Amino acid sequence: MDLYKKKDEKKFFMINYSKIDDFYKYLNRYEEYEELISPEKLRGDLKDFQNLFALDFILNHYPKGANLLEIGGGDCKMLSALLKKHPQKYKCWSLDPLLGAGGGLLFDDILQQKKINPKITLIKQVIGDFSEDVPNNFFDCVFSISVLEHIPIDLWGRSFKDMRRSLKVDGGKTFHCIDVPIDSEISKKRYEFVNNIENEKVGFKKYNDINMQIKYSLKDPQTYFVSPITYFGWLKYMNENKDSKEEQRCYARITSINCVFKVS
Repeated sequence: MDLYKKKDEKKFFMINYSKIDDFYKYLNRYEEYEELISPEKLRGDLKDFQNLFALDFILNHYPKGANLLEIGGGDCKMLSALLKKHPQKYKCWSLDPLLGAGGGLLFDDILQQKKINPKITLIKQVIGDFSEDVPNNFFDCVFSISVLEHIPIDLWGRSFKDMRRSLKVDGGKTFHCIDVPIDSEISKKRYEFVNNIENEKVGFKKYNDINMQIKYSLKDPQTYFVSPITYFGWLKYMNENKDSKEEQRCYARITSINCVFKVS
């Protein structure tokens, strides 16, 4: 599956999975974004890929003045890098309660350590709560990077309806980079949701009829997985229950499905 092609948007697959060769193309394409690709910033994490996917999509789809909302972005690493390079091009918001869940950042940490670009407007709310702090019919793009997997699958419908509410009726888009442990049963549910977004009746549709299946990423030697070292560091958040079975501590192959939907 190729990267975005400017001459024919329909050729851009709006549901795909992270691949090594695409990652290297991004690294070469965005060398000036040192905050995202310098050796000390790369962690063997899926976010290394996902941040660049998000950057690429925004730069290729949104003109100056576009309103962008990131869900659960924490310190908004990608948006901060984007605004450092293009300080006047986009208007950016972040929707995140900043309560430190799953090893995330706290609001006070963000402020005291100045971990976020001051041009980003923080909204301390949760997607799916239909907060009045998030305006209706306002954003050109709502997106998330490694966030939806932290929301129970039975709440995805409510979350997407909230995103739909905040997006512009004319031309609004949402995209998400979702961590999927491809050997786990939960991944099938996540794939089913994004493949059947129209049937979920949440106000979105796919760009094309591509259905992403787990078997593609299982068979492809180019599939980009989180590194074993980073995965080991995740275990303390994934196995908070001390009674967790020992086999759950084995390395699991986790990749990212990257999906883009438009307002229906």
